Amino acid sequence: MSNVLNRPERVAEATRTRVEQAIRDLGFVRNGSASTLRAGHSSTIGLMVLDLANPFFTDVARGVEDIASERGYAVILSSSGESDERELRNLRVFAEQRVRGSC
Repeated sequence: MSNVLNRPERVAEATRTRVEQAIRDLGFVRNGSASTLRAGHSSTIGLMVLDLANPFFTDVARGVEDIASERGYAVILSSSGESDERELRNLRVFAEQRVRGSC
């Protein structure tokens, strides 16, 4: 299965087709944590705002998510609540998740 997912050009078409069908039938979901660990980064970016209740930040978050999605990234959204301690904790989570970048 690994070659079908990671290097499909190395797998005969008939084999690839059977494995892809088995993936669909079984509802297989790739382990993103393992991929992230191997690569050292993820396809996720982190976005921290001051206050999610503020409509300005909601609009910013929506724009970031739209553009990130177009480029194949997911967004982890967090709020600092204007607290330095909470901001640092959120930044640690971003680092633990190996986000590609944060803003």
